[in-house]
Amino acid sequence: MSARRRIDSVGWGFFGLVLVPAIPACIYFVFQITHDSLTLGTRAGTGITLAFFVTAFITWVVNSLLQLRAGHGDEGATGHDSRD
Repeated sequence: MSARRRIDSVGWGFFGLVLVPAIPACIYFVFQITHDSLTLGTRAGTGITLAFFVTAFITWVVNSLLQLRAGHGDEGATGHDSRD
């Protein structure tokens, strides 16, 4: 077994590591773009929701790139010949 482990996907740990700094950043962003008449809970909740969506997108992109690098990109595709 090699000393380096090949990573072909990231999981919930990566999601959590990205989510932790994304929450305050997204809350700050929402506070900057919304009107002051909104309640604190609405603004914070919107920021947390935005952080989850942004983190999910980042995790999806990283997983897609890792799968592409590992050569698993076309397994589910139909109509493609691997000898092309």
